[in-house]
Amino acid sequence: MIRAGYDRSAAGYDEVFRALQVEKYEALLRTEPPARGALLDLGAGTGLLAEFLGRCFAVAPARLFGLDLSAEMLKAARARGMPAVQGDLERLPFKDRSFAGVYAFTVLRIYPEDEAGEARALSEIARVLQRGGALAVSVLERGYDEGFPERLRKNGLLPGAPLPCGQDVGFVCVRGA
Repeated sequence: MIRAGYDRSAAGYDEVFRALQVEKYEALLRTEPPARGALLDLGAGTGLLAEFLGRCFAVAPARLFGLDLSAEMLKAARARGMPAVQGDLERLPFKDRSFAGVYAFTVLRIYPEDEAGEARALSEIARVLQRGGALAVSVLERGYDEGFPERLRKNGLLPGAPLPCGQDVGFVCVRGA
């Protein structure tokens, strides 16, 4: 159901959501520029983050790998030069500690929707993120609860202070030992 909805909205996604997404990117990434090494965008959609990182930080699109449920969204991301795979957050198709930085903008609590799925997704994020690597994560404000930072910590993801990011609450985290 979620996949089909994003497949249907792919053609007009950038026009509708670009400003909302850029507001989130600016809020979280102004304090945490991209790490050196491979980067991962979870819920990559059409590749708007690749476009933003290229424009603001001169990050080549090929350095940012994308993962999304929607095949139609991924077509647009690949057209931007971003390597991308179809998959879900609970079973990331990447080796342990593959990425120096991971981005998860407005993807948790959308898919997966429940706490058990969120726990599996956070465990997978921690697994693929290198020690000392950075995670920039945001969740819709309406789905945010005060226990979220503790759930990050349980997975070795040490969050900074919560940051407002438009319709989201965001955190920049460091992967601990």
